[in-house]
Amino acid sequence: MIEEKYKELYNLSIKVYEEQHNRYVGHQDKATKYLSVLTIIIGLYGYYSKWLIDKIILQHSNIDCIDWIVAFMSFVLFICLIVAWFLILEVMKVRKLAVLPLTDETIKFYYDNKLIDIYYTMSKGIKNAIEINNPILDKMSNHLAMAYFWVKVGSIIFLLLFGLYVLHSLRILNF
Repeated sequence: MIEEKYKELYNLSIKVYEEQHNRYVGHQDKATKYLSVLTIIIGLYGYYSKWLIDKIILQHSNIDCIDWIVAFMSFVLFICLIVAWFLILEVMKVRKLAVLPLTDETIKFYYDNKLIDIYYTMSKGIKNAIEINNPILDKMSNHLAMAYFWVKVGSIIFLLLFGLYVLHSLRILNF
């Protein structure tokens, strides 16, 4: 009866540890996708910046209010992209998560002890690993959420600027 309880505790701890590992993998996957989107936006921003420099800085004779708004929004977009980039890189940083070692000592422990003691000891070890890993994963989650926010803000600003660029290109806006 007691052995069944410890076996259930062991199975639960393994399940929680696997969910924690999947959370880590999910964070890495999302960060990779965000980085891909951000790379595309940065590439388009580079093209847009060239146009902006040619229009505002090199032809500074007819600068009006819209030019200053566009320049300011472009600067804010640049800040958003840089902040998002560093947050995503922080999520993607290689981290060493706590795991249970599979060493000769562990194998000897299994050989020398009863199954009930193995269940209990392994459950405690997994619990300790989870407690060590949780702050790391929480920090990754926070960085990922902040990166998403900045990518979203940057995307909105970029779309607004792109709309202004298209309107200007079609000669609807004359700036």
